[in-house]
Amino acid sequence: SYYGTSEANPESSKGWIEKGRGEVRVTLKKPNRARVILRAEKTFKILMNCPIRATLKPKKKDEDTVVFFGSSYASKDGSSNLEWEHKAFHLQFTDKSAVDEFLGAIRIAKDQMGIGLDDDHPANSNKTEVARANETSEPPP
Repeated sequence: SYYGTSEANPESSKGWIEKGRGEVRVTLKKPNRARVILRAEKTFKILMNCPIRATLKPKKKDEDTVVFFGSSYASKDGSSNLEWEHKAFHLQFTDKSAVDEFLGAIRIAKDQMGIGLDDDHPANSNKTEVARANETSEPPP
């Protein structure tokens, strides 16, 4: 798991709304179940519980910021009623090196689940070479 301090800001019609600061973790409980979880600093309330899927593609926005679209299982009205929400997340880290660690942890989780590897990922380079070789090779007689 990766630990760091950051903010989660879901996008709304009003723009970015700060939901809180806390500890963000990338967890891989089972081979096919990984999540990004953000808990509030003092209360440990879950601010973000986002499953890692092939569609989750975090991008480094600034030196200390990561943005991505995902789903989160959270309370809309502050009650105990939890619902899935599709949101844009903006995580701002206090330590600039934590951004690369966070992105690396997402990549490791995706690698272990075998999903959503980026086009520039080393595991895909061999697939590209094989596809090119198959396109240029002549069919067997």
